[in-house]
Amino acid sequence: MDYETLDAAILAALPGDHESMSGQWSTGLRIDVLDGDNEKSYFVKVIEREEFVGMAEAEYEGQKAIAAVIPDNAVKPVAWGYYAGTKSKAWFMAEYSNFRARAPPLEQLLPIIKQMHQRSISPTCQFGFHVTSYYGPQPMIVDWTDNWEEFWVREFRSGLRYVERMRGHDPELFKITEQFIEKVASRLLRPLQTGGRSIKPSLCHGNLCDENIQFNVDTHQPVIFDPCSFYGHHEMDFQCLKGYQCIIGQNFVDLYKVKVGASKPIEDFEDRVALYAIRNDLMLASMCPQWASLIDKAKADMKRLLEKYPDGLRYYMGGLEPTIASLPDTPPATPLRAQPPTQIASKGDIPPQLNYRRYTWRRRVTARGVARLSDGLRFLANRPRESSAAVRRGAGQTLLSRKARNEADIHTLSDSLSERSSRSTIFLEQYGVSSLAAGLPYMLFGVASTMAEMCAGT
Repeated sequence: MDYETLDAAILAALPGDHESMSGQWSTGLRIDVLDGDNEKSYFVKVIEREEFVGMAEAEYEGQKAIAAVIPDNAVKPVAWGYYAGTKSKAWFMAEYSNFRARAPPLEQLLPIIKQMHQRSISPTCQFGFHVTSYYGPQPMIVDWTDNWEEFWVREFRSGLRYVERMRGHDPELFKITEQFIEKVASRLLRPLQTGGRSIKPSLCHGNLCDENIQFNVDTHQPVIFDPCSFYGHHEMDFQCLKGYQCIIGQNFVDLYKVKVGASKPIEDFEDRVALYAIRNDLMLASMCPQWASLIDKAKADMKRLLEKYPDGLRYYMGGLEPTIASLPDTPPATPLRAQPPTQIASKGDIPPQLNYRRYTWRRRVTARGVARLSDGLRFLANRPRESSAAVRRGAGQTLLSRKARNEADIHTLSDSLSERSSRSTIFLEQYGVSSLAAGLPYMLFGVASTMAEMCAGT
C-alpha cells in the first residue's frame, strides 16, 4: 500500500516528521516510519463497516486501561479516530510488536493476569466501563452498577437476543433460559456480595484466549491484546479458557485457583466458571457458523446446573444479607468541632479548646478510680454480712453433704466453718484495702489533671 494513500487522520497521528519505509496489509496495516534517525513501526487496524466503528474507540480505551497496570505485557495504544471527512470508517493505532504464535508458560502468564486483576481500580468503584466494549461484533451493556449479578444477567440476556438474531429462534434454549437465570445465576452470583462477602471490580480483558496472548520475541515476554475490557468479577476472564479447547485452557484456571485463590464461596468456583463459559459458548456459536454446535453444549451445561440447583436460593444457608462496606478503622484526620458543650459530672462545661480525646481518656481514668474505690468500700462495709452468709451457705452444704448425725462431727464441722469464715473475712479485707489503694491514685490523677488544664485554660 502506497504511503500517499493513507488517510490524513492516520498520518496526523504518527509522531514527528517522518517518511514511509514500507506498508503492508495483514490483519491490519503495518507502517514503518523514520522519525529523525529512529525507525519505528506501528500497527493500524482499519474498521470499514459503519456499524462497527465504535470498536476502534473500545479497543483503544481497553488497551490503554490494561497497559496502565501491566505496561510490560500489553500492546501500547497510540491513538484512534475516524477517517477524515467521514465517520463511516474508523481506525485504531498501536505500537507494533513482533509476535510469535506460541503459548507462554503458565507460570510466566499467571503473575501477569494476577497483576491486571488485583492492581486495577475501577474509576467509579463499580462494575462496568466508561465506553461501550464489543465482544466480537456484539456491543456489550457496560453501564455502571454496584451489583455484579445485575451486570452479568443483563449482558447474558443481550447475548441471547444476539443469538436469536443470528441463529434464529430456539424454543428449547429460551424455555430453559428464564429458569437458568432465576435459579442458577442467582444462586451462583448473589452470594458473592451477600453474607459478609464482597468482590472487587477488577479490570477484565474480556476475551482472554490463545489468539490474544502472544509471545514477544524482542522482549521474551507474553503480551495480551485485542480486549473487550470492563471492570467486573475477575473470574469472568476464565470464560474463554473453559468454553472451548485451547492450549492455555483449564490448566491455567486450575493454577490460578491454587496460586491466587477463588472468590468466596470457594466451593462454587467451578460452577461459576461454567456459568461464565455458557455465555461465551453462546456468543461464539452466534458469531461463527463452524461453532454452531456450542449452542447444544451450552444447553446441556444449563440443564446440568439446573439439576444441581433446582431450588435456586430457597435453601441456601450461606447468608444472603447484602454486604455493607465497613467504616474505616482510623478516625478522621480533622479535629472534632462545632459540637455542643459537654458536661463533666455536672461540674461545668468543658473548655472549648479542650481536646476531645484527652478529655475522654481522663474521664475513663477518673471513672476507673471511682469504681475501684467504691468496690473497696463496699467490700469493707459488707464484710460481716457477706462472711456470715458465706458461713451459713457453707454450713448448710457441708451438713447436707456429710449428713452429720453425732455431736463429735458437729463440733468438728463448727471448727472447720470458723476457719473458713476467718479466711473469707481476711480475703474480703485484703480485697477491699487493695481496691482502695488501687482506685485512689486513678481518681486523684484524673481529677487533678482535669482541674489543672481547666485552670490553665488549655
